[in-house]
Amino acid sequence: MFPAFSQILATSTALILFSSQPLLIFTVTGIGNYAGTITKSFAITAVDISTATVSGVTNATFTGSAITQANMVVKVGSTTLVEGTDYTVTYANNTNVGTATVTITGAGIYGGTKTVNFTINKSSDFLVSNFIYLTVQQFF
Repeated sequence: MFPAFSQILATSTALILFSSQPLLIFTVTGIGNYAGTITKSFAITAVDISTATVSGVTNATFTGSAITQANMVVKVGSTTLVEGTDYTVTYANNTNVGTATVTITGAGIYGGTKTVNFTINKSSDFLVSNFIYLTVQQFF
C-alpha cells in the first residue's frame, strides 16, 4: 500500500509559462524515506475548436446592411462555449446576396478556427422599392 501523498512530498512547486503554447514546469522533492528531487515539464495544448458543433446559423434575407448570427451556439463536446471568452467571431461577405462566412476563432484554452456558411437571399421588397425609387427619379 502506498503512503498518503502528503507524507511523501516535502515541497512541490509549479510554474506556468504563458506564451503561444503554455508550459507547465513542476518540481517535486521527497521527504522521510523518499529522497530526491525531480523536475518535469509539459506543454498545455489548446482544445481544437475546428471540431466544434455550431447551431443556430440560419439563412437570411438581404437588408442592405451587414447580417450577423445572433442565435449561434458553439459547443465542443457537451461544453457550450462563451463568445468573447472562448472564441471570437468574424464575418465575410455578409452584406450582399450570396454566401456569407462566419469564422469562429478559438480563444483562451481553445485554439484553431471553424468556418460556417449561410446564404443571404434576394428580398422582393427591396427590389420593388428600389425599382419604384429609380422610376420616380427618372421623371424628375
